[in-house]
Amino acid sequence: MFEHATVPAHTHETHRLSREMINARCLALYVFQYGLLAPIMSVVNGTAVVAISSAGILFFVLFYNRQKLFINAKILLFISCFGFLIFLKKIFQPESSMRALVDFMLIVVPSLYIAGLNFDREYYFEVCKKLAIINFFINVLWPVVGVGDEYMRFGYAMLLTPVYLYCHYRINQISNAQSMSKSLWILMSVSLIEMLVFGSRGCLLCMMLVLLSDWLFIRRISIKKIILMIFTAAFIAALPNIVNAVVQLFREHGFYSYSLTQLRIVLNQGLRGTSRETLYEFAISIIEENFLFGAPLYQKIGSMDYAHNIFLQLGVDFGVAAIGVFFLFLCKVCYLLSRKTVGFVDKFYIISIMSISLGRLMFSSTYWKRPEFWLFLGFILAKGNSIINNGKGLKSVGNAYE
Repeated sequence: MFEHATVPAHTHETHRLSREMINARCLALYVFQYGLLAPIMSVVNGTAVVAISSAGILFFVLFYNRQKLFINAKILLFISCFGFLIFLKKIFQPESSMRALVDFMLIVVPSLYIAGLNFDREYYFEVCKKLAIINFFINVLWPVVGVGDEYMRFGYAMLLTPVYLYCHYRINQISNAQSMSKSLWILMSVSLIEMLVFGSRGCLLCMMLVLLSDWLFIRRISIKKIILMIFTAAFIAALPNIVNAVVQLFREHGFYSYSLTQLRIVLNQGLRGTSRETLYEFAISIIEENFLFGAPLYQKIGSMDYAHNIFLQLGVDFGVAAIGVFFLFLCKVCYLLSRKTVGFVDKFYIISIMSISLGRLMFSSTYWKRPEFWLFLGFILAKGNSIINNGKGLKSVGNAYE
């Protein structure tokens, strides 16, 4: 399908859109809906807006694929087992909230079904590039109006633009296609700066995951350089705490540093950071008390509905074994990304959807309400084995669809 490692141009004038290309459009819209609808969600009920949007995309997908309506066997097995597990939790732990079942039906199942569709990965990134531009112009003036308490919603909405413009740049670079225009570089830079300045810290982790995964699994930079980059990023992230500690130490010994004091003020006011230590302690205590089977679903963790960390949330919901299973799943993902026989377009799809979901779930939200997480998990379940032989080395593009 591909020659000279060049991503083919999909032209509407010469080719009728295939089923796989239509599915790619629907999947891209499903991923971008939280960004494109973010301003509306900040004004009206966000859950209702996304529910209507997701239902519209799902119904179109079901209608369009009605003649070839099927669900991947592995995804069907996972849905059955996970649904049965929720049922058992409700039977043996009546305190479990029905909200888990509602989220399972409205978010988990539709996302897994869409994840299992056959779609053209190259065309998906072409669509995402266009949506990234639209997403930028929808959200770029939000900080001017005032982000306020919506800093998290803004950050993750704007995050989609730099992530997918970066993927567009790297795919074109590897395939020797046309380089990214200066205007797109400007869009990517502005969106990245706005996201880092006005968004939450989880956005930074998402972008770091994209870059680190690219460097480690596609560029294949040496482990030493990766470790150095990680330590550098960790130092930058910890800089406010380091400066606070030094200033406090000086005060205890009767010293005063004007420059450090001013730097402390700038760092503390310029970086958003909310302590999770107490919340994590509550979550760990719940896991210790419900080591094997977890606590009732949607049990309060302190004053919060969820742990703001995917590993702790899995432990709270389903016991420590769930953390181990998820760790093995991530090992599978790393194995796929490390294989040279997996095409780099497939790798960028995994990297993008993994980074957007896991980066956020490390600090906020819950997997029950994150469609992109279930898209990530569903793709690995449905396509994980089949994409291994899609690419014949790093310099060839993975098969667009099955």
